[in-house]
Amino acid sequence: MTSRAMVRRLVVVACALLSTLLVTSCAQRVTNRPYWYSRAHPNPPPAAGTHVIQGTVGISQLRGFDTTGGAGNEVRDRSLPMLGGAFQRAFRDGPIQIGIEGGFTFGFDRDRTTVSTGGGAIVVRRDDDVFLLDGFVGAYFNIPMRQGWRLYAGIGPVLQYADVEVEVDDFTAVTRISDNGFGGGYYARAGAELEIGGAALLGLGVRWLDSTADLGGALGNLDVQGAQYGLTLSQAF
Repeated sequence: MTSRAMVRRLVVVACALLSTLLVTSCAQRVTNRPYWYSRAHPNPPPAAGTHVIQGTVGISQLRGFDTTGGAGNEVRDRSLPMLGGAFQRAFRDGPIQIGIEGGFTFGFDRDRTTVSTGGGAIVVRRDDDVFLLDGFVGAYFNIPMRQGWRLYAGIGPVLQYADVEVEVDDFTAVTRISDNGFGGGYYARAGAELEIGGAALLGLGVRWLDSTADLGGALGNLDVQGAQYGLTLSQAF
């Protein structure tokens, strides 16, 4: 990977983190609680909160992850480490809270493919460097439950960014192709979290992602489709 590509990726990640922090810092607290929770609990637990900031660490299991275009490149199904953040704010209180959510996820991976002769000698080596970043905004609903549990789900559009660098070495010459671009798609996610003390919540979540990024040049379009599984840590208030 070139130093220029690394700097570009770091800048994109920094912008995504800054945007999320600005949005969450400008959001106001909503102190209303579900009416049935107020009757059952004079001091409602944090899981009944209508404002949530969430961090996620996990893995992306991408299916049919490929590029189509002039080079006819194809990348097999693959797994990428994933980090992300999100915020949720309910506009409707009650047993089922309805509101808006937004956030981002990103991941990076390198995959190496080799072609060898019958005697085991490697004749072609190919490296694929992939960096993915997406931002999302959608509608969500949250169900506060007894014993500090909450269930939630959301769906909406995705803005997809991708940076792909392909290097092919046949031991006579090295060919490098590097392209990046934006695109769009949609996501759908759901999860469950449990209060672990104070206003902190720990849980598991899954998100389905289906998007395309226009890389231009030789690589054409990058199709991203698959599930993301993560461990979530949230702050509810």
